[in-house]
Amino acid sequence: MIFKSNPEIVFEQFEAFLNEITRYFVEEFEELFPKESDLRAHFRWYKSEGNSHKYVQLCKFSSRDQDTGNRISDLAWGGLIEQAYEHKKPFIYSVNQKYNKHEPIMWDDFMTIVPRCFESDREALDNRRNSYIRPILTFGISIKNENYSQKNELSKILFILEYLNFDKILIDTLNKFIACFHLGLNDYLKYKSKFTSELENDSKI
Repeated sequence: MIFKSNPEIVFEQFEAFLNEITRYFVEEFEELFPKESDLRAHFRWYKSEGNSHKYVQLCKFSSRDQDTGNRISDLAWGGLIEQAYEHKKPFIYSVNQKYNKHEPIMWDDFMTIVPRCFESDREALDNRRNSYIRPILTFGISIKNENYSQKNELSKILFILEYLNFDKILIDTLNKFIACFHLGLNDYLKYKSKFTSELENDSKI
C-alpha cells in the first residue's frame, strides 16, 4: 500500500537497484579480464525534451572510478542501440563497427543491450506528429586496457556473455523487480524527466 501511495519511493529504489546491478557486475567479472583493465557497466535512459531525443546516463560503475569520474556520453537513437533493439539481441562493437555512429571510440570494445522488459517502450511524436517507438532503457558493458596489446582477448568475455544469453538474465532480473513493486517504466520515465528538469532549472538559478 505504501508503494502505491508513494510511487516516488519505488522509482528511487529502482534507480538504487540499477546502480547495484552495475556495481555487482563489475565486481564479479573484473577478475576475468587482464590486470589493469577498466571494466564499466552502465544504464542509459531515454530523455526527450523538445526536439532533443537522446540516451543519457542513468548510472554507471567501473573498476577504475567506481561510480565517480566523468559522465558517460549522451547517444542519439541509431547505431548499436537501434540494432540491438531491432534484432532483440546484444551487439558487440568489435564485430559490428559498421553500425556505430558515435565517435570518438574511447574503449577497446563494448556491448550494447536493450532490455525488452515489461512496458519497456515509449511512444513519442516527431515534428510532423507521426508516432514512433523508442526503448526506455539501455545497458552497456565497456572494456579497455591501455597496456594490453592483444585487444581481441578483451573481447572474448563479451562473446561468452552473449553466448550465455546474459541479456536474458538481465531482462529476467529487471522484470522481477518490476513485477514485485508494480513498477511502470513509462511512469518512471515521466518521473525521471520531471526530476531531471527540476534539477537543471535549479542549477540555472
